[in-house]
Amino acid sequence: MRQILLLAALLISAPSASLQAEETATQLRQMAWLAGTWKRVELPDGQSGYERWTYDDAQGFVGIGVTERNGKTTFEEKLRIVPKDGTVYYVADVPENAQPVYFKLTKLSETEFSFENPTHDFPQKIAYRKDGSHLHVKVFAGEKAEQFEFERQR
Repeated sequence: MRQILLLAALLISAPSASLQAEETATQLRQMAWLAGTWKRVELPDGQSGYERWTYDDAQGFVGIGVTERNGKTTFEEKLRIVPKDGTVYYVADVPENAQPVYFKLTKLSETEFSFENPTHDFPQKIAYRKDGSHLHVKVFAGEKAEQFEFERQR
């Protein structure tokens, strides 16, 4: 009897896991417009930066964010947007943190998405919004916020 109950539980949960995987794959595809290189705009002379994202149906997104001053890299972050445990996460790996930080998907539309992690110091929310060939990224926690403007390069 115990084996029958275990088998029944597995059969009931399998379709649920499959539906979750399908839903996260659909959500990732909806963000596919992010793939490419986005150059920072509105920076002071001597400064530049970019985000570069690649997309793969099986793996999600892999990205890198780079800030440069006078041609030298001053900051670099490794980024990912991945499915995990039935949801989608933005993962930021920056030198200041001992471990990558996970932000859970909280909003998704055709032109924008946002991720949140209320337990992280800063940021707690990361929001991306596409406006034609421009990308607006806002990171914030409470009253503290930073805005980054990008233009699609390719």
